Amino acid sequence: MDFSKQYLESRARQGSGIATYGMARRAERMLSHIRSSGCAPKRMLDLGTADGKMLMLMAPSISPALWVGVDSNRELLKAARLPEGWTGGPTHTDGRQLPFRTGTFDLVIAAATIKHVRDPGRLFDETRRVLQTGGCFIVSDPTPMAIWFGLRMGHFDARWLENRWSLSGWNRAIEPAGFRCGRAERYMMFPRRLPGGDGLERVMRRTLLSKMFLHQIATFEAV
Repeated sequence: MDFSKQYLESRARQGSGIATYGMARRAERMLSHIRSSGCAPKRMLDLGTADGKMLMLMAPSISPALWVGVDSNRELLKAARLPEGWTGGPTHTDGRQLPFRTGTFDLVIAAATIKHVRDPGRLFDETRRVLQTGGCFIVSDPTPMAIWFGLRMGHFDARWLENRWSLSGWNRAIEPAGFRCGRAERYMMFPRRLPGGDGLERVMRRTLLSKMFLHQIATFEAV
């Protein structure tokens, strides 16, 4: 089974379960990082937009003048649609060779994308090129622990996991491309919403137990 079929079947099978909850949390944290960065995106690029579902969750809270979503998988892009009132659309291309002019965007996001990229250094260089100086690059993915669990639960396929990165040492990987790290955090202890779960996460963060969390997100400024 190829990646697009696996991805879309997973969406259909888990439409009201773990996949939907995890995507909603990613969208929530992505929006929080956009706000805390002070970015009011006018031209936004979504790397690895897939079927666009997470972007649809973000759409009511942001409205850039231009949005472009790129993905190297044509089948997933066929399922993507543009949020109502937005200008732009999905584009088939490799994120390591973007067909945009230098400084085109003021915000680039990559949600659940970097783990699929074999050579992220090239992607970081291209991202910096198409970002304005002072623009933001926000990256989110499962933590290595979450991927370990996901593989054993059958949620992930090892064939599509090229890069199991962690916030530890992440700056050293991305700063050479021309970025400065801002806010970075781990979040989501449980794969489903549980009573009191948000409060438990806050306690665990204060007691430095956040390494047990399932997702990670970081904001980088283009310098």
